[in-house]
Amino acid sequence: GGFGHLELVDPASCATGEIVHRLIRALPWPISGSIALNLYVAVASDTGNFANANTNARAFELAAEMVALGVKPIDIARHLFDDYSVSKLRLLGLMLGSLEILEGGRLAVLSVTRRMLEMAEADLEDSAGLINQVSSMAGVEVIALMTEAEAGGIEVSLRSRNGINVASVAERLGGGGHPNAAGLRLEAPLKSARR
Repeated sequence: GGFGHLELVDPASCATGEIVHRLIRALPWPISGSIALNLYVAVASDTGNFANANTNARAFELAAEMVALGVKPIDIARHLFDDYSVSKLRLLGLMLGSLEILEGGRLAVLSVTRRMLEMAEADLEDSAGLINQVSSMAGVEVIALMTEAEAGGIEVSLRSRNGINVASVAERLGGGGHPNAAGLRLEAPLKSARR
């Protein structure tokens, strides 16, 4: 929060796409095929393909409306969640090799380094969404993925379950997000950031 001249924040929304949809309807603007596609993608990605805690009835209502306008859920799911390139799969393997389990199995910490990107012949975009591949690890309540940024520093993605609010942790460190999904940036080398 705290940026821009105007802010529209609704923590109860399932996704930013839901807020945008309400604005479009209030104006009123027609929803073209490309707008429908983007609204569906926003909701599907923000809800983890309708599997995260923020998934509510409104998420399904909005998705159903977009499907009625021609969006094909199977195409979106494959593109967002299933179609991994060889380089992304290599990067996933390298990332999993960095796995460290702490706090009696409740915290998982992983890394994506510039060297891993080179070894996997991947780019930074290939690291997007990799944290979700480990979010179902039994017993783990918080996952931290630390990625070396191109401009230096470390981008930290946090995920949680069982009522642990990772947004409060991110906010204390200059970041933000949702209770179960948040992020921040640390101006430190990876080793220090992991500590």
